Parts: sequence; C-alpha cells; structure tokens
Amino acid sequence: MAVLLLFAQVTFAQRTIKRVLFFGNSYTAGLPELISKLASSAGDSLIFSDASAGQTIKDHATSPSSFTAISSGHWDYVVIQVIAFPWINLVWAGTIIMVIGFVISVLNRIDKQKKLMA
Repeated sequence: MAVLLLFAQVTFAQRTIKRVLFFGNSYTAGLPELISKLASSAGDSLIFSDASAGQTIKDHATSPSSFTAISSGHWDYVVIQVIAFPWINLVWAGTIIMVIGFVISVLNRIDKQKKLMA
C-alpha cells in the first residue's frame, strides 16, 4: 500500500509537457494560448505552434508552410479546426429579403394609418 501511495505522489508531482500543432482558420485565433493557460493552471506545460493564419483546410493541405510546421517537431497532438458554411450566401440573401419585406410592411402600415387619420 505504501508503494502505491508513493507511486501516486510521484506520478501526480510530474509536470506533463505536450507538443501541439494547431491548424485552422480565423476561428482558431487565440485557441492555442487559451489551451496553454488551461494546461498551466493544471501544472502542465504546452509547447505549441499556431499554423492557423486564417486559412481554409484546402490552403493548409497545399501550403509548404503547413508541411514545414508538421515536419518541424515531434507533435503529440495535431488540432485541425475547420468550420464551413456551404450555403452561407443563400442564408444572407434570405435574411436581406426578409429585412426588405419587413421594411415594406412597416411603410405600408404607416401609410394606412395616415389614410385612416385623414
């Protein structure tokens, strides 16, 4: 039992150091620093490289700098963050059409109120 307790104390006393490579787009900005702070708060260390640079996953897949980042270190983890909005232009068009319709309906209601008051 004493050996187990001693082993547990040694295990918990060791600092864990992990090497992490982050790939992503602009949504990844600040994430490596946040994860590093979380690791520090637990008494661990995080060595990271932020290769996000606001690029798409296609840009990363064809970028020489991405290949350099991958080959530059023995990474424990590689984080790939991707967010895609395949039909975002259609959503924006629909939103704009709804706003225009709303403005037209408000103007029609105001015009009707003016005619009733006259």
